[in-house]
Amino acid sequence: GVQLERAPVALGELAADVSNQFRRTNPERRLEDAIAPVAVVGRGGRPPNARLARLDKAGKHIPKGGRINPEVRPSGGQALVAVSDDGKGIPASDLEQIFKRFYQADPSRHRSGVGLGLSIARWIASEHAGTISAANRPEGGARFEVLLPATS
Repeated sequence: GVQLERAPVALGELAADVSNQFRRTNPERRLEDAIAPVAVVGRGGRPPNARLARLDKAGKHIPKGGRINPEVRPSGGQALVAVSDDGKGIPASDLEQIFKRFYQADPSRHRSGVGLGLSIARWIASEHAGTISAANRPEGGARFEVLLPATS
């Protein structure tokens, strides 16, 4: 029931900061970002980047030396935030399930958490009139995409 203020957020700048922080804390993974200026409306001073579509999650699920590609750019009046990796990917049967609360796809890969991160990311995207989705890349690995209305 709390009403949060909405304000424009420079998502590209925020994404660059998140990428730089990830590089410092994960030197054993290759981060190749493509970040362009784009702004969205965020609530309560917290933009709906869902931590770069769960960049931290990608870092946990790819091996050392693995590659992660965050991307932020305008896309047809929207802001696209995407994270691709070259890890194992997501079992096809889990692609939609991973957004459900408390769902954990593979208990053997469980390191921490209770299965709320992606459900919270979907809720945040929805609260900002956006969407989040996951897919497997044909060349291997996974891709998460968030689409949000861009400010004009």
